[in-house]
Amino acid sequence: MFPQEKVIEVLTLENNIYREFCKAKKTGGVKSKIIDGMTVELKDVFEI
Repeated sequence: MFPQEKVIEVLTLENNIYREFCKAKKTGGVKSKIIDGMTVELKDVFEI
């Protein structure tokens, strides 16, 4: 999470390497790879 830029990144660990699963900047939302159907909207986290 980068609050100043209003960015949330979701990373996964694969073979001891972190890889970006999804990313949202200023609008939209990010999904969970583990919890099916879970989405976090940026507007619910940041003052947008």
